[in-house]
Amino acid sequence: MLIYNSDRKILLQHRKHRLFDRLWDLAGASHPLHLGNRDETMQEAASRFLLGEWGIESLKVEDIGGFNYFAEYGEKCENEHCRLLIAEFNGELKPSEQHAYGYKWVSLGELLKDIIRNQKIYTPWLIVSVEELLKHPLGKKLK
Repeated sequence: MLIYNSDRKILLQHRKHRLFDRLWDLAGASHPLHLGNRDETMQEAASRFLLGEWGIESLKVEDIGGFNYFAEYGEKCENEHCRLLIAEFNGELKPSEQHAYGYKWVSLGELLKDIIRNQKIYTPWLIVSVEELLKHPLGKKLK
């Protein structure tokens, strides 16, 4: 999930993750859960994640597309289909220490330059997400 603010900055978190620990990531992932007889909608999954990881309530998200990625980490790997959800947020963040070591706001231009210089400090899905964002009108607005 990509969160941006009115200053056209993107929220990044220093991710706590079992495989990709201490890498910079977008605001997080919104994997829908199976709830007995149905699956969560993308909005429900995003709302759950936003409240649990950032203390953000009632934020409407937009689904701007999806992508597949594969990433190896030693003998383990991830092979996933991700939806790229976006939302604007300008309020106070209350990050969960369970999910992130910290966070920062960066411009898309700064992020693109740093990915080129320091690709290994970013999650693989962040890099693909940014590539997808650049194909969307919001990518031009944030650039």
